[in-house]
Amino acid sequence: PFEKELEKAEKKLEEARELAIKNSPELMQKETDLKNNNIALGLTNVTGAGVIITLKDNQGITNESLGITEDIRSYLVHDANLREIVRKLKISGAEAISINDERVINGTAIVCSGNIIRINDRKVGSPFEVKAIGSPELLYGNLQETINKLNNSGIVVEIQKKDNIEISKYNGTINFNYASSIE
Repeated sequence: PFEKELEKAEKKLEEARELAIKNSPELMQKETDLKNNNIALGLTNVTGAGVIITLKDNQGITNESLGITEDIRSYLVHDANLREIVRKLKISGAEAISINDERVINGTAIVCSGNIIRINDRKVGSPFEVKAIGSPELLYGNLQETINKLNNSGIVVEIQKKDNIEISKYNGTINFNYASSIE
């Protein structure tokens, strides 16, 4: 209901913008800049080549199958694991990232909350599907060491290169409590 109304309003706004800029090269350039900025901010649905990383709790491990010195928490995906994957993706040039279809933007918090993880204050659980758009070869290559380390620790992690990944836009509100523009 609300999402459909918002989608209709956005479509009308887009049509009005196109009509307003139709005969102005300067306004057309500003519209292109605005679209690029919205992509960078995560406010636009995007598609492109990249990788999909799946992280899962190790279901084969139980308290009974563990030795007395082992901790079952070592076999579960934690917020720190997701933050490490996101950090590696960012420094490898990922242009858009999502976790379980929750868009990762500059202010995204990934925090543990009991037996689930909150991303942008939305509860998500294992398995975690991390999508990233960017050079598939570069993203894949730069994540191999991290993925091997996680797999060796007992978490189940897989990575796939894909030609066409879709990542939805950020649906929350962006608030600036401390930053303001300099006029």
